[in-house]
Parts: sequence; structure tokens; C-alpha cells
Amino acid sequence: MIDVISLEDANFDARLDALLRGEHNAYWIGETWPRDARVEAVAGLAWPRRVLPSPSWRRARARGMSDDDARRRYTEELDGSAALERIAMRAKQGRVVFVMSPEPDDALVASVLAEATEKLVEVPSGNESLARAFGIEHEEMLDAIHGVRVLLVEGDLTGARATFEALRANLQSHAAFEERRIFAGTGVDLDDAMLVIARAEHDKIDSAGRELQGELAAAVGGAGSAANRLRLIDLAGRLEHVLEHHFAREELQVFPRLDSALPEASRRKLLEDRRREG
Repeated sequence: MIDVISLEDANFDARLDALLRGEHNAYWIGETWPRDARVEAVAGLAWPRRVLPSPSWRRARARGMSDDDARRRYTEELDGSAALERIAMRAKQGRVVFVMSPEPDDALVASVLAEATEKLVEVPSGNESLARAFGIEHEEMLDAIHGVRVLLVEGDLTGARATFEALRANLQSHAAFEERRIFAGTGVDLDDAMLVIARAEHDKIDSAGRELQGELAAAVGGAGSAANRLRLIDLAGRLEHVLEHHFAREELQVFPRLDSALPEASRRKLLEDRRREG
């Protein structure tokens, strides 16, 4: 079940609570995160930025792109999106709510997103896809680092630390599996330069994670001044940025190549091993 509501709807808070009924599959549909008095109302929502329209779509819209062309172009952008696959997976399991910003374009965006999600919900699962499965795992980790930032903004240092420690363990497991089984263990000839960059990004992610984990521990231990909290938010934001670029590189350059080159039985075995280790 997919619902679309607006932040400006009457009785917004009560309506959102009634729709979710304790579930947490609610998404903020807006180009920017609210910065006014309503920010508290959406604090628990995920912000699925990787399914939102591209900057080029926004620019074309500002130049007068029609509603019909905007819908068609955005629908094309969503085609094959791992982030959208993940939302559809949650919709199959329960209720999903899109909370749209008051901006006029975001009503169109929420409508297209709901339609695209509904179509994926209706489609039965196909062959095992590494791009789809790892893309969903990537989205879960991006949601987690965004959750860390939200907790830091709210001043919940203990919650931010616990959430990040779980995320860092997952990042380390994820990277180790890729190094051992994806980059080197499939027998598929992958681009050497791309692999050098991907491995360097793994090192950068690990280093940034170590720094943030240490700073969070110090903050919880008593060094949680306002200045330190701002630094933590900045560190989490930098890590999120690196993750977004790294995951996009893998989803565009690594996993589609493996999906094309490996038989389904090999892909299924890789995914079974990842689920068992993850």
C-alpha cells in the first residue's frame, strides 16, 4: 500500500501516525530537508535522495519543461533504480508513505514516484541480480548514515554512536566481501583502473569511519559541546558523500558487468554467501 500526503495537510501529524501504525516506511519527498518549525515533524522520515529528480531535471523544469515532459523524463530516470527497488520491496512488506514538501514540483515528483513504485510492487521477482541486491544493501547503508546525521542534529549522541557502530561493522563486512569475492573471486575480467579506485575508496571509507567512530566515543564520554556536535555532523556528511559516489561507481561499472558475465547459478551463490556472512 502506497500513500502520498503533504506536509501542509490538515492534521498532518495525526494522519501520518494513523497511516504508519508503528511502521517506519515513510519518505520525505523534497529537494531540500525542512529547516523551519516543521523539521521536527519529519525527523523520523528517510530522505531517499537517490530516487529524486536529477539536477538537470530540476534545471529543465525551472526553464519551463511541461508537466507531461517532466513526468516522462523523471520516469526514465527512475528506470533501473536500486533505491526505488528497495522502496518497492518495503511496499510489498507493508505500507509506504511519501510525504511531499509544499513545493509545486514535489507534488508531481511524489505522484510519479508512487506510480513507479506501484508498478514494481506488481512485478514478480525475476532472476538474481547482483546490481539489484547490492544496490539495495547500499541504500540501507545510506539510510543509516543519514539516520546518524539526524540523531546528531537532534542531540542524541548515544543513539548516533550506536547506530554508527552497527553501520561501520556492516561497511567493513560489505567491503571485505567485495574485495574477496567480487573484485577478485569471480573470474570475470574487470577494469583494472576502476578496481584501483574502488579499493582506494574502501580505504578512504574505513579511515573516515574510524575517525567518526572515535569522535563519537569521545563526545558520548563528555566532549559533546556544540562545536564538537557540528564537527560530528560535518564528518558524517563527508562520509555520506564518499559512500554515495563509491556506491554509484559500483552500481554503474562493476555489478552490471558481473550480471552480464556470470550465469544465474553463480550470481545466486554469491548472494547466498553474502546474506549468510552479512
